[in-house]
Amino acid sequence: MVQDFYLNIEKNLSKDRLDNYGKMDNADRETVVARYLWNIAISQSLYQLLHFFEILLRNKINNAFIAFAKRVDWYNEISFDKYTEDMLNKAMEKLNERKISYDNGHLVAELNLGFWTSLFNKYNSQYSFQGEICKSTFSNCLPDERKTKKVYKDLEKIRLLRNRVSHYERIIHWKDLPEQHDLILKLIRYMDKEFCKRIIPLDTFNEVLNSGIDEWKEKASKFMQVEDDIERKQIQADS
Repeated sequence: MVQDFYLNIEKNLSKDRLDNYGKMDNADRETVVARYLWNIAISQSLYQLLHFFEILLRNKINNAFIAFAKRVDWYNEISFDKYTEDMLNKAMEKLNERKISYDNGHLVAELNLGFWTSLFNKYNSQYSFQGEICKSTFSNCLPDERKTKKVYKDLEKIRLLRNRVSHYERIIHWKDLPEQHDLILKLIRYMDKEFCKRIIPLDTFNEVLNSGIDEWKEKASKFMQVEDDIERKQIQADS
C-alpha cells in the first residue's frame, strides 16, 4: 500500500519534482517524502519574513520617491533604465486591463520585487535618484553597507529565495539558508529597527530548520500510512 500511495503522490506532484529530493543519494521513498514535507515547513517559516520584507521595502522606496520627486505620482516624473521602465509599463498595462486606475496605491502593490530590486542595479546608477533612494530606504545602516552595488547584490539574493519559496521549489539543499535568513532580518532592521524587533518573535525559521530530518521522517511515515488505515476501515465496514 505504501508503494501505491507513493505512486499516487508522484502522479499528482510529478515524478520530476519528487526526484529532486532523492536522486542525489538514491534516498528511499519515505526519506523523499520527509524531505518534501520539511522543505514545505522551511519555506512556510521564511514566508512570513519575506512577506514583511517585501511590503516594507516597496513602501519605504515609495515614500522615498515621493519625497525625492515632491509628488505622489513619481513614476510619471522620474526616468529609469529600459529594464526597469519596461516593468513599470507592464504593471500599468495590467492595471489598465483590469480597468483599475494606476494611482500610487494600486501601482505600488502591482509592481513586483524585481522592479524594486532593479532600482539599485548598475544601469540606474546614471540617474540621480539612486543614491538618495538608497540612503532614505536603508537609513539605519552604515555608509559602507549602503553602497548601491552591495544593496543590489543583497536584494537580488533575497529575490531569488523569495521566488523559489513562492513557486514551491526545493530550498533545503541550500547550505547558506541561515545566512539568507539573517540577511532578510538585517535589511529589515536597516529599514526600520522597531519594526524588526516586533516581528522577531514571529520568526520560526531556526526552530524548523533545526528540527532535523528525523522528525519529518516520522511525519512522512504517518502520512504514507493514511491510505492503509482508510483501506483497513473500508474492509472492516464491508465485512
